[in-house]
Amino acid sequence: MAESNQEQKLLAEKKQQEKQGTMVPFNSTVIDVGIPVREHYPNLKDSSGKTIKDERGYAKKADKSDGFAVTLAVFGKHQFVQLVFAKQVSLVPGRAYKASGFGYDVGEDFYVKQEPRLQNY
Repeated sequence: MAESNQEQKLLAEKKQQEKQGTMVPFNSTVIDVGIPVREHYPNLKDSSGKTIKDERGYAKKADKSDGFAVTLAVFGKHQFVQLVFAKQVSLVPGRAYKASGFGYDVGEDFYVKQEPRLQNY
């Protein structure tokens, strides 16, 4: 009986992790391909931490910006990475940079949510 209870706890923890998602590290060489830096507006969250969606299924955004989003191409991959910085950064198109941080890999895009860093290559 104790094993069954423990298995149920492990399954519940696994489902909770899947629901929350887990951040993975990002550390790669990136290239500025000329995508303009823009203001970033975070998704609105409910009391349980889930993103609030509108009637069309799109995430609702905050009215106040939390920084500036920089979108760069990952060298040697078919992927873009987006980093959000508190202050606006000035980049040179065609220049390589070293980017790192923690975030979510969603195939052709990687969203760095924590500890974004960008330095000259």
